[in-house]
Parts: sequence; C-alpha cells; structure tokens
Amino acid sequence: MHQRSELANGNSVLIRGAVAIMTGLPGERARAAGADIRVQDSRIREIGHLTPNDGERVIDARDCVIYPGWVNTHHHLMQGLLKGVPEGLNAGLLRWLQAVPFRYRMRFTSELLETAALLSLSELVLGGCTTVADFHNLYFPGMTYDGAATLFAAAERLGVRPATATRRPASRSVVEPRRRMRCGLKRCATPSPT
Repeated sequence: MHQRSELANGNSVLIRGAVAIMTGLPGERARAAGADIRVQDSRIREIGHLTPNDGERVIDARDCVIYPGWVNTHHHLMQGLLKGVPEGLNAGLLRWLQAVPFRYRMRFTSELLETAALLSLSELVLGGCTTVADFHNLYFPGMTYDGAATLFAAAERLGVRPATATRRPASRSVVEPRRRMRCGLKRCATPSPT
C-alpha cells in the first residue's frame, strides 16, 4: 500500500487499457470516454486515450473495469477485533454493547486499536471502499492516547480517506446509550455547543 505516498510526491501513474471507466454519474455520463487514467499528486488528472510520459509508472488494466471507490458512511473500526466474542453472540444490541465493546474497551492500547483499524479497513478496501466514516467510541477513564489519531494514521497507511463521526465520548453505562438511541435523531439535528 505504498502507492499513495508514491503518488503524493509528484509522481504519476498511468492506468491503461480498461474495458470501462465508470464515473458514478447517471445516464450517458455513467461511463467515461477513453480507457486510460493518469493520476498525479493523488488526484485524477486526465481520462482518455493517453500515452505514457517518460518515467511514468504504467499499470495494465486490460480486462478490468474501473469504478469510483465506495463510501462507507457508518463503521466502528475498533470492533474488527471484537467479532465472535461469545458473550455477544445472538445478543440484542443493548446486551451486546454491555457484553462486548463496553466490557473490552479498557483493554485497547493504541497498538491494539491500530491492529483493529487495519483489519477493518483492509476488509473494507477489499470490498471496494475508499472512504470510511468511523463512529469512534473508544473512550475510557485514564485513556493515554488519541484514538482518533490512531485511526487516521491507520487509514493513511492503507490510502483510505477517513472521517470520524463522534461528537463526544461514549457512555460508560448501558443506560445512557438507551437514552441517546431514543432521541438520536433529535440530537443529530441539534448543533453541538462546541
């Protein structure tokens, strides 16, 4: 996954010979004219029938269809390492919250959170996601690291565009999440005082 930093340094890459380049736009604009894409400084600079520049890296896209990366608008990256915890299997949401993330969150070090994020992000990238909004809720008393910074660093390593969607630390009890779920829409529509 070193390609992102390679592209950020002014180098360019030409992706050539795709069967189709899908744009994500409706109607006739759904498919771009041409079969080649030039990427420079982590941005698409040209689409069409292109010739390689001197020293430009070329990727053969024969038999491939290129499409925009998916956007995952709600994820909890830390939970990548919490799959299959026996106490949470077949539990309803509130029982699962108490038995799994609330119970295990204090065991997460920065390194363990990074591992969870890399695992979750890798799964998402393999499915075509390139942008992820994480509802980061790993906070606990005495926490000595910035969890959001850890998640952003993991995303940068994999070339994923990250966003966090949490306004405040999560509750330490199961009562507060219940109250927040009941009035969640009202709270989301209310601007944060900070």
